[in-house]
Amino acid sequence: MVFQYGNLIRQIGATLMVIFGLITLGLLQPKFLMKEHKLHIQNKPTGYIGSVVVGLAFAVGWTPCTGPILATTLALVGTNPSQGLWYMATYILGFSVPFLLMAFFTTKLTFLKKYNSVMMKIGGIIMIIMGIILFFDKLTLINSLLQPFFGEFQGS
Repeated sequence: MVFQYGNLIRQIGATLMVIFGLITLGLLQPKFLMKEHKLHIQNKPTGYIGSVVVGLAFAVGWTPCTGPILATTLALVGTNPSQGLWYMATYILGFSVPFLLMAFFTTKLTFLKKYNSVMMKIGGIIMIIMGIILFFDKLTLINSLLQPFFGEFQGS
C-alpha cells in the first residue's frame, strides 16, 4: 500500500512540512497549535519511582525522533556487519555529543537566547525549502549540489 500511494504520501508530508515552516516563521498561527498544555501533578513521585516516570516520559517524547534514524543505522549494520561498530559509534556520538556540549556550556551560550528568533526564522525557511523540494521529488538536487564535497559517497 505504501508503494501504491508513495507519491501521495510524500506530497502530503511535504505540504505539512511547508505548513510547519510557515508556523515556525510566524506567518501562520493556528490557535489550536499555539496553546501550551501542561500536566500538573500534585504529589510528584520521588526516588526510584520518580526517576522511572521521568525516564518513561523522556523515552515517549524522543522515540519518534530517534526511532527512524536508529532503524536506518541498524539497517546499515545489517547490510554491512563488518562496519557495524563504526555505524553504531557514529550514531551514539552524533546523538550524545550535542547534549554533552549543551550541558557543559549552557551558561556560556547566551548568544542562543540573543539570536533565538533569527535561528527560528532560518529553520522555518529551511523547512519550507525542503518541503518544496520534497513535494516535487527533487531530493536528488541536494545530492548533486553536495557531490563536489562528498564525491560519490552514498552512505555505505
